[in-house]
Amino acid sequence: MKQLFLILSLILFVTACAAPSGGSRTVNRLPTDEEVELWNQTASFDDQIVCSFEVPLGSAMRRRTCYNRAQIAERAEGMAARQNQARDDLDF
Repeated sequence: MKQLFLILSLILFVTACAAPSGGSRTVNRLPTDEEVELWNQTASFDDQIVCSFEVPLGSAMRRRTCYNRAQIAERAEGMAARQNQARDDLDF
């Protein structure tokens, strides 16, 4: 039993050392309000960024999300198509 514990501890230690550190990779961050405002001054209407707060499904915490207007329109169209499909599926 003691050997099994030592082997598992060694495996855990080796895998922890082999894991990549968080500092070496680039972290995608959301733009600040000032960056969004500067971008929107020169961007076309469809490329303008709109940020809002959403509550993801299964969470109670609000999260800031940013999309350009074209992506928002695509999401709305996709959601409408899924609602229509669900409505059609429920019709007997």
